[in-house]
Amino acid sequence: MAATRPLAQSVVRHVLGASSSTQLRKAWYPWPRMTVALLLLQLHLDAPRALALRAGRLLVWANGTLAVRDAKTGELLATWNVPRGLTAAPDAHYGVAVLTAGRKVYALSLSTGRMALIARTPTRVMAQIEAPGIAYAYNTGGHGVLRFVPLTVVQRALR
Repeated sequence: MAATRPLAQSVVRHVLGASSSTQLRKAWYPWPRMTVALLLLQLHLDAPRALALRAGRLLVWANGTLAVRDAKTGELLATWNVPRGLTAAPDAHYGVAVLTAGRKVYALSLSTGRMALIARTPTRVMAQIEAPGIAYAYNTGGHGVLRFVPLTVVQRALR
């Protein structure tokens, strides 16, 4: 028998059409061509635009806010306003969410709600955050540009 192969460290998420029911599932592959999924939490949310999951926290972007929920219980921990024109789903790591709005990259402290402008670019931007920091990319003059902001700089900006 093959060892269980996890699909991901975190939970697979999806939004079920118009029902606005969100289910968190943990999925793994115990044998080839077989997927087992365990329902961990089901929430009824008001039209979420995007979800993100990190370290036991579920981020729900809806109606101009970012709600922080406990991923095990669904309890609402905090709700923070987000910049107008948010263009992509939030990403989070170490209690910091990264948000993009048009040509701007923001960092948001999930515990305090403090927000800092991290970068302003000449064109629309995409960003992600991981343990080392925030990586963001944009195109200009027919070329792709990739930049990096260390997490220590991000954390300093959020103080």
